[in-house]
Amino acid sequence: MTATKQPKLPIALTDLDRRIFEEEIDPVLPRKIFDIHTHVYLNEHIGPESPERGSIVFDRLYPSAGWDDCDAADRLLLPGREVHRVAFGFPFQDVDFKAINEFTITQSRKDPQSGAFLLVKPAMSAEDVERQIVEDGFLGLKPYRLYTTTGDPKESRITNFLPEHQLEVADRYGLGIILQLSKSGGIADADNISDLERLSERYARVRFIMAHCARAFYPQPLDRVGKRLARLRNVYFDSAAVCEYGSYDRLLELVGPGRIMYGSDDLPACVDRGKYISWGEAWMHGNEDSLLCAELPHCDSRMTFIRYEVLRALARAIRRHALSSAETAAIFNDTAAGLVTEFRAAVRDAGHRAVSIPYQSFQLRE
Repeated sequence: MTATKQPKLPIALTDLDRRIFEEEIDPVLPRKIFDIHTHVYLNEHIGPESPERGSIVFDRLYPSAGWDDCDAADRLLLPGREVHRVAFGFPFQDVDFKAINEFTITQSRKDPQSGAFLLVKPAMSAEDVERQIVEDGFLGLKPYRLYTTTGDPKESRITNFLPEHQLEVADRYGLGIILQLSKSGGIADADNISDLERLSERYARVRFIMAHCARAFYPQPLDRVGKRLARLRNVYFDSAAVCEYGSYDRLLELVGPGRIMYGSDDLPACVDRGKYISWGEAWMHGNEDSLLCAELPHCDSRMTFIRYEVLRALARAIRRHALSSAETAAIFNDTAAGLVTEFRAAVRDAGHRAVSIPYQSFQLRE
């Protein structure tokens, strides 16, 4: 990472944080880390109607988050580690796409080993997406369910917010897509798993990186469709915000360590103190404000960072499966670093060719 003036941190370590890191995380964590899932943004990128404006996690912790903020958080939370990352704009409901993407690519240039993905909405044409890849150097796409064309971000199919004209661009260049699913059933939803099977076959050069373990914040969705998922060789999984040991245990059984990648989901979601918790068929981002509703005199009720809850669960699964140092390095660095190297080479080659490719098949119709 490039040496920069260190920003003032809005977070600090407690003795509880130190104990969790030293006892549970540090013995497993390799020296080199490649974080496949990070966010950068400025407060001015958040539109006036966006529900994130005024939220505790943004106002209290990180109203804005740039590359230096990410570096500083990593120095505090992952001491002694060399960290590189893929970053993309935070997918605010109301966001200035042009400004946040320009900020993201500019910030990413602070570290030649890192990269940026383009935050996209369905209305972006294939030509516009291609231009930003070739001219600006984006290495992949970041769609999001809030930008669905159906108006229902809770129950949208993949192509409602990731149209096929954008998939065609990513496939031509062999790029990555960070894909967070919609629908309450997550990956086990019948539409989601069948759509992913079809799209991963049709766009075989795309590397689908399923955010939040394919939205499996608890393991049961993976139990239901795991064998079908395992057959999709160009589908990967990131750990962003998943705090359940069972999800990692099941993924390791299904796909092994070579298709699981570390993602912090910061900033700011996982530097909040709390945990993503699940019950029944539900899950939520829990923090000190939403979970500590009663006195707990029988225990130490202090919360650690969500990022540490993710890492302690993942570390437990790594120990449980007796992964080798090479297999552990694949999860935390090697797979992501290798993919980013491939994406960068593809974009560089495209820039040298500077060709104009017609996209006709999947243009949006008003």
